[in-house]
Amino acid sequence: MFFAKVIGNVVATKKNENLKGRRLLLVQPVDENMKPRGDPVIALDWLGTDEDELVFIVQGREAVYEESMKVMIPADAGIFGIIDSVDTKDKNLYRKH
Repeated sequence: MFFAKVIGNVVATKKNENLKGRRLLLVQPVDENMKPRGDPVIALDWLGTDEDELVFIVQGREAVYEESMKVMIPADAGIFGIIDSVDTKDKNLYRKH
């Protein structure tokens, strides 16, 4: 699981049947100081996320199983939370604007 900022949408008119009707977003992983870390990732949006929101990403098997449909969706990552704030004992690292 890691933090990422939504930086764009991904549109694919031809895709695996299990991806139809699902929204794909381009997310940029960020470090604890909200600075870009590594390359952007395409993630399934399970929540109706907006651009520029800070989210947490889950990768692997847990990110691609839809319980209600009992199907595996062919993806590497999914958005499973929209972050409102990130605090440590000493300071606030992020607060949603």
